[in-house]
Amino acid sequence: MTEYKLQGFLVNPLSINKIREVAMYASDILKLPETPVDMGSFLESLVKLEITFDVIDSSDMPGLLSHSEACCIPERRIIYLTTETYLSACANDPRARFTIFHELGHFFLVHNRKFHRDQDVSRIEPKLFLDSEWQANQFAAEITMPLHVILRDNLKSPFKIESRFGVSQAAAMARYNKLLARKEI
Repeated sequence: MTEYKLQGFLVNPLSINKIREVAMYASDILKLPETPVDMGSFLESLVKLEITFDVIDSSDMPGLLSHSEACCIPERRIIYLTTETYLSACANDPRARFTIFHELGHFFLVHNRKFHRDQDVSRIEPKLFLDSEWQANQFAAEITMPLHVILRDNLKSPFKIESRFGVSQAAAMARYNKLLARKEI
């Protein structure tokens, strides 16, 4: 078996089912319709939940994240978006849509570093379900392509998922393959 390479930082473990549950809760809180939302209006509506987004240059991204597309700091209730990501989101670009829901995943999953800097985490074998980035990606997939709608509307191909939810071909393919592998579709 190959060793898993951590993409984000170590967080409390969450299963796909738990992430799905949080995504459905978040969908209710955010009042998301089953059709893709207009992302410009959606971003503006986050202020009602006291979630701020700030549009910045990619070189100004906090900490080690410079030159990334977006960043969420859950404890400060802020999401940083690069100008390019923000403009793409306002144009309802599928990749930017996924990116924003990925960042909201960090917020709703309450991602804070599980281990203090002084702790020796080198002895902890990284696992998929401990990775903040894997969890946020799973959250974004669950909230943008909800399983109950896939099942109800009989969306049994990546193309049907992509068309129905306004996601990228890559996101639809990944979602389809994961659901197939888990025998959920």
